[in-house]
Amino acid sequence: MRLASQARFEPIKLLCLLGLAALTACNSLQFPTPALEPSATPVAIRRALVAATPTPSPTPTQFVPAHRGTAIAVPGGTLSPSNAGQMVLFAEHEQGFARQMAASANGDMIVVASSRYLHLYNSWDLQTLDIIPAADMTTSVTFSADGDLLACGYSNGAVQIFDTEKGAIIQESKSEKGQITALAFSPDRSMLAAASTDRIILLWQVPSGQLLRTYTGHISPPTALGFSEDGKTLFSWGSGDALKVWGVAAGGKSKRDFYTAKDKSGNFPVNGTFSGDGKLFAANFGKSIRVFQTSNGYTLRVLNVDNDPLRLVAFSDDGTLLAGLSQRQITIWSPSSGKIVATLNVPKDDPPIKQIAFQRNERLLALSDRLLSWQIPDAEASLARPHEFASNYTISSGINRYNIALTVELDGGMRIWNTDGTLQSVLRAGEGKMSCAAFSADMDMLAAGFWDGSVSLWRPGTGKRLKSLAESQQVLTTLSFSGNQQLLAGGTKDSLLIWQISDGSLIKTIPAKQPIQWVALSNNGKRLISRSAGEVHIWEVHTGKQIAQYKGYAAAYAANADIVAVATLKDMQWAVEIRQVADGKQIASIPAKGYALALSPDGSLLAIAGNEITLWDTHSGILRASLNTGKLYGNLSFSPDGRFLLLTSGDGTLQLWGVP
Repeated sequence: MRLASQARFEPIKLLCLLGLAALTACNSLQFPTPALEPSATPVAIRRALVAATPTPSPTPTQFVPAHRGTAIAVPGGTLSPSNAGQMVLFAEHEQGFARQMAASANGDMIVVASSRYLHLYNSWDLQTLDIIPAADMTTSVTFSADGDLLACGYSNGAVQIFDTEKGAIIQESKSEKGQITALAFSPDRSMLAAASTDRIILLWQVPSGQLLRTYTGHISPPTALGFSEDGKTLFSWGSGDALKVWGVAAGGKSKRDFYTAKDKSGNFPVNGTFSGDGKLFAANFGKSIRVFQTSNGYTLRVLNVDNDPLRLVAFSDDGTLLAGLSQRQITIWSPSSGKIVATLNVPKDDPPIKQIAFQRNERLLALSDRLLSWQIPDAEASLARPHEFASNYTISSGINRYNIALTVELDGGMRIWNTDGTLQSVLRAGEGKMSCAAFSADMDMLAAGFWDGSVSLWRPGTGKRLKSLAESQQVLTTLSFSGNQQLLAGGTKDSLLIWQISDGSLIKTIPAKQPIQWVALSNNGKRLISRSAGEVHIWEVHTGKQIAQYKGYAAAYAANADIVAVATLKDMQWAVEIRQVADGKQIASIPAKGYALALSPDGSLLAIAGNEITLWDTHSGILRASLNTGKLYGNLSFSPDGRFLLLTSGDGTLQLWGVP
């Protein structure tokens, strides 16, 4: 394999932020820097990053290659209406949530399909072999028997076959009417079968892409496919349907149908899977598994479950082991004897497992939003976690004064990104799950609200807790510092809260009629802006009196300019109104719809995240730039010095934009 030339970073650093650009001043920030081997070679991400040309047109035209660890020029200046059209995507980190997983039959490789990439790992040490861009949301992945080919099916009906050694596409095909639900290579890898939501199975020749057969007759979309050992027979199954046996050399009619009978309650199987050699099919009824012989449809074994219903089942490649996953336990049987081989307990703190799979070396893999693996034990054991694949849900992000990116996650993790593109450290903010978080203007403090109603202040650079504030007694939904860092504001389902940072006391509670979704404090702490269901309110902090109210579905605040941007819907037309906070005067109205808004520190630029990022002159209302991000949702923020625009999505994606 290719391990000798691959990166030897720690596993969590293998999928990190691409070439994060920063000023020279960032070196003065005293964060611990991880030691890297001098010979480490970053894994290249095969993707061109789009950059806008310095022309009046907002359409990006120039392609700039970027790799993780690549040195990128210092930004040319502060973002402004005059140079917004020159913005370039400086760096990108796109680990995403894991969606699909497969292990090669030869035991060498694992593939994990994330939001937009295919991540190939060496199965023995979980080092990254390659990162390949995906054509769309991946719905199915499978290896050929020798591991040399990888097939990926997508939600748009496309199927791609990759050479795993080179990462190159060798074949592209498509099912025209539905997304791909299952894939299977023939044993000699000369054919690929693909099932889709249109209830059709297509059989292609590899690598020519010639369509050999089309199989029809399923009453529900097939979700499991398998070949016989000689490759002459194709098996398929769909929920509430028969197990069908097709002759590969024959036409589009099934040779035989074996009906997977209903259970005692009259329910069809919830899912099923074929063994790697195609000899067995396991139908999961929730409280039992019925194991069929595909040669004649006879029931070999019925395995009963005493505890929680099973959600997933998986065969080992040779069919000697069968695993069933319930909510908190995995049971492994020998199908031939019906005896339980092992029972594994799933940790309660982990997100739900969405897929399980065996490798030839009898390691069982489990996939949630992270890649989890362990060896099959001789007795009961809990899940071991040698490798973390993806980030948790990102709930807050920003760039500090040294232009180092920081992200905060739902589970209390804080990630700090090095200027060379590597993940510098992962720190913890408490043990509970966060409900919201906010950075101070200089990014030197982090306020964290937890599900138990507690609020605390942290130093992002060290992970040190500074102090705890008076508890809110309710779950906080949003937080915001005043510009002078003397006050902290928060919102709950029915109130606005103001804390004095110096002593942690709760100095003001303002009743609210609707749950608070967003808050912002003015620089001097005298004004508080809040957004609830379709409304934006401006309050006087000292008295708690409401001084203004606007219709609005999203909002952003520029403390230095004391202006607020409010997304409105009037007469079925979306617009963003730019208003002065002091007197409510409207400065501009921008005809645009967005899911997230951000104002530059000086208030001259408005960034809107929708199907793309658009940047607008807040004084003239003129569109200055349009950036294609490929992300519909996200959190937007400008760096304190106005040099960068950061877009983060809940799945851990970061995109960093600036002027070259």
